[in-house]
Amino acid sequence: MRGIVLTLCATSLASPVFAGKIVLWSIGKPDLSSHEFSPAIEHVAYEIGKSVPGQHWRQRQSAEDREPFAIAFSINQPPAGTFYLNVDLLFRDPETPNYLVTVNGKRGMFTLRPEPYSPVNASDLNVVPFVRHQRLGVELPGGYFRLGRNEIKLAAGGGGFLEYDTVSLEQDPNSPPPEVPPSVRIEPGVLWERHGEDLYEQVNLVVCSGVLGPGGKVAVQIGPQTFREELPANTEFGEVVVPLSVRDPGHRVPASVRIETARGSREFADEFTPQKKWKLFVASSTHLDIGYTSTQPKTVELHLRNLEQAAALTEKYSSFRWNLEGSWIAKEFLRRGGPSAAKTFQALADTGSIGVNAFNFNLQAYLCSLEELNNATDYAFLLHERNGIPFSVVTVSDVPSLPWSLPSILNRAGIRYLASAANQVRGPLLTYGQLDRRSPFFWEGPDGGRVMVWYTKAYSQARVMFGVPGSAEGTFLSGFPQSYPYDAVLVYGFDGDNAPIQGGNADFYPEWNARYAYPQIIPARFHDFFTYIEKQGTGQLPVMRGDGGAYWEDGPGECPITTAMNRGNQAAAVDLEKLASLATLWNPRLAYPHEQIDRIWANILLFDEHSFGARAGVLRPDAADTRLEWATKAHFATAAAADLRWAEQQWLERLNERVPHAQDAVIVWNLANWRRTGPVEVQLVPGKAIYDEQTGQLQPSEVMHDADNARMVRFLARDVPPLSYKVYRVAAGESPASAPSTENLVSASMENEFYRITLDTSRFGIRSIVDKQLGRELVDRQSPYALGEYFWVKETSSVRRLPAGGGNNWYAAVRTRIDINDFELPSPALTIQHPAAARVVALRKSAAGQEAVLEGRIGSAQPVQLNVRVYPSIQRIDLTVTVHENFSRDGSAEAGYVAFPFALENPMFAYNLPVGWVNPAKDMLPGGATEWFALDNAVSVSGHGAVVTVAMPDTPLITIGDINRGKWPKQFVRPRQASLFSYVMNNYWLTNFPAGQETGDAVFRYSITTSRVPDYSAERRFGVEQRHPLLADFRSGRAESAEATLPSWLLRVEGDTVNLVTVKRSKSGDGYILRLAECAGTHAGAKVTWRSGLPVQRAFLCSSKEQKLSELAVSNGSISLTLSPHAVETVLLELTAGSGRN
Repeated sequence: MRGIVLTLCATSLASPVFAGKIVLWSIGKPDLSSHEFSPAIEHVAYEIGKSVPGQHWRQRQSAEDREPFAIAFSINQPPAGTFYLNVDLLFRDPETPNYLVTVNGKRGMFTLRPEPYSPVNASDLNVVPFVRHQRLGVELPGGYFRLGRNEIKLAAGGGGFLEYDTVSLEQDPNSPPPEVPPSVRIEPGVLWERHGEDLYEQVNLVVCSGVLGPGGKVAVQIGPQTFREELPANTEFGEVVVPLSVRDPGHRVPASVRIETARGSREFADEFTPQKKWKLFVASSTHLDIGYTSTQPKTVELHLRNLEQAAALTEKYSSFRWNLEGSWIAKEFLRRGGPSAAKTFQALADTGSIGVNAFNFNLQAYLCSLEELNNATDYAFLLHERNGIPFSVVTVSDVPSLPWSLPSILNRAGIRYLASAANQVRGPLLTYGQLDRRSPFFWEGPDGGRVMVWYTKAYSQARVMFGVPGSAEGTFLSGFPQSYPYDAVLVYGFDGDNAPIQGGNADFYPEWNARYAYPQIIPARFHDFFTYIEKQGTGQLPVMRGDGGAYWEDGPGECPITTAMNRGNQAAAVDLEKLASLATLWNPRLAYPHEQIDRIWANILLFDEHSFGARAGVLRPDAADTRLEWATKAHFATAAAADLRWAEQQWLERLNERVPHAQDAVIVWNLANWRRTGPVEVQLVPGKAIYDEQTGQLQPSEVMHDADNARMVRFLARDVPPLSYKVYRVAAGESPASAPSTENLVSASMENEFYRITLDTSRFGIRSIVDKQLGRELVDRQSPYALGEYFWVKETSSVRRLPAGGGNNWYAAVRTRIDINDFELPSPALTIQHPAAARVVALRKSAAGQEAVLEGRIGSAQPVQLNVRVYPSIQRIDLTVTVHENFSRDGSAEAGYVAFPFALENPMFAYNLPVGWVNPAKDMLPGGATEWFALDNAVSVSGHGAVVTVAMPDTPLITIGDINRGKWPKQFVRPRQASLFSYVMNNYWLTNFPAGQETGDAVFRYSITTSRVPDYSAERRFGVEQRHPLLADFRSGRAESAEATLPSWLLRVEGDTVNLVTVKRSKSGDGYILRLAECAGTHAGAKVTWRSGLPVQRAFLCSSKEQKLSELAVSNGSISLTLSPHAVETVLLELTAGSGRN
């Protein structure tokens, strides 16, 4: 039997409320925070009435402190009645210390029993999963106190540490001294030891002798087992904890306890139920930040060294397992290491010693397009096929919330599981929604595809959890409810940001398992844990649907120019795949550019990886390492853009040289699978004009720019056929310049067949849009904002300052709650500044459309421009906002928005994701972000017979109803006003992003259309058209080869609500991949037809990784299939062997 531990009797969570209680003194305030105390004073000797909490009381206490915390106070009247000592404690360490209390020499010891809680303050939310609290409410007789000076001492013992929230003493002079009745309870444990053939559970018998007094004996009967212990005689009050080692009875058995002291005896009847024999699947990994703690190349080298050391550890400890937070680490390891690295990696794969995240790395997934997310799992699938690595789990560490598209996309790839360690700083998804306590669960996407999910608040649990003797694992396991159906849980990760593996706990796990039978530590891959759970049965798991909200994707608002560039890259990369596919499908001598396209997608993905800059970059914006990390990050986007500019011109040339035309021509490509009309721009020489090839009529056009014998002309390309081209003849003639309007520019207006628009120079935007078809006003004239108005928000009550001694403490960058979800911080005092000196500087009208240009200025140094454009016979309004100069770096919190106040009653909102649409009033996961949102390409507002859709090709962030005010709401409240705000810029992040905005013009484009009823398919197509404009290319002279003439079409994809996402060559090279997406949320038929003579032999329905699932019937050069609501299907058109396609 182990030694006896003494504790005080304490009330749980809250003291009883008694009439007549008087607060004698209080240190701190009960707010679940220790912020008001000093972090670093050596000796705590607190004098009530003299000392100050922030100077004389310390936040943290541990057994390493040489002296207890002392509180001295005076009582000026004879102490009478009952005193109440209340101590509110916080715990962030997995170990829980003992607690010694001395009241004027009378002493007792606590064994603390904190409860988990969900903090709201960011300092509690970092990556520590063990945040708990406890209120000790102790009744003390007046006889413990004396007239005059009194002293209470508080000390921590054992392991771990605690923090103080508040300490207070109350008195009820009319209450009789407390008479505590004796009580006992048997507290189950999680530790099991094996002795011979038997298992023994380590439990605690908790005895409070109360009125029976100290000393005496206790006898315990648990089934047939008997225990007898002496109770200590030197305690004045409190509890006694008696550890017992109970042989496993295998089922619930009766139990009894008898206390005997000099004052009497008492018997208690109880039951004993043996506890669960837990298995802890420890998935060790080090968190992958590409950058952040150091420059990007240095962090990569660290992870490569970790992989080498993991391989060495597996040779020494056969049970050791290591997990990579990104397949990109494996790719770099194999690329650089040569044959020896390949041999090492294959050995790890063969022994099941390594797990690999199916994602390349940790992504800010709301920034990613559909094809980008599909590409993110390609290399992991290659490792699966080539090396036998399980392709089953995506892990996302750090990033707190994920888009609703993700389960659909992963399921279509064949990925069944998702593990997420969600940092709660600036992302309280789990704090609010408790999804970690509901894990595992199924997350069902918009299309019905599911993944099994495990959420936790930390990605370095193994580093802080384990020790001998065991204690922290009990804290961890206590967070799982009694209803938890399994005997296994996941311990996520070994260490934090780019940490070295060191020993990886490899020697500790065998030591633990030798000492304890349970919880059994199982070094594991994430795959091993999920498959174990799956084998136990998943029928009782809950199914959850909804969006996580883009908590962290507001960060790219600090680099809006490069973010817009990368959004353009995502669209252009898909266009390139389509162009190259059409060219190589027709011309077998051309090789499909696999390597070029893979490189482009790799750079697009690297920009959307979740690390954007240095840890302390916001405090040290001009430091060399800060600038280098951002330059490297931005290079990923600019490199992809440069590759795409080259490749697009290259493949347009390869196609257009086969397009028949008799003389100079403009060839316009439509890469969508529906007929389109839209504006295009092309460069001509003066004296040339554009004519319709079929009718010979001069095309209405507009000269946009004329200099250096080069004229940029815009015209409307009408009815361009799907997945095809239209030829316009270029011949002598003049493209008329836009005629300047003679209207009063102060009240300028413009209109087409669909809209009548009135500009508002007093508010830099649009005052009115009358929809002629709907017969109604679209702009809310009561709004303080004009439609399309760019405005500036500044918070000046607090600014950032570089702390003394350096700037690596990112929390020093916090100003107000606009920066972080810390409710101890003040609310931001936001000042909204509208553009001043606004004026219409141009109003141009031509046969190709009408355009108004407004200019204004924010403050004295930030010029802004708004272009408004409409076209004849097109139901669309285009807006372009250009911010010529961005925010200062004066340390103030700043943000920029573009307003869209619509006049719709009882509005409903929906924004699209790569798969599906989200109505935030009903489609959010518990705890999801609702103060801002991130969209794929469009958002719609509907109300009372009108729907307005706004496409946003350059910027993904929106707020609904109001701007971001740092409220961090727990759920979405549908606003009365139908106001949208494009949230284009901010500098609110306290780490990881540039401190100020990029240099240069920030350009944000928007397009607006309307309808009577919601139509998700039409709305998505409208958004797609703005991100994938028609492509126009000028061709000089005749087509070069009549014998290789490109026909008018090669492929057709028909389906009213089905979009062709991409066409690309298959990875195997045996055919072409078509990705089809159902966009209306209904069952839909699709038909794919290819031109006669193309060597298509068979067709298959595939996973997104091109695994054949079922063959599709080919009939007369076409296939038909049915798509379920929101489904994204992958079709392989397999070519005839030997067809010559490369």
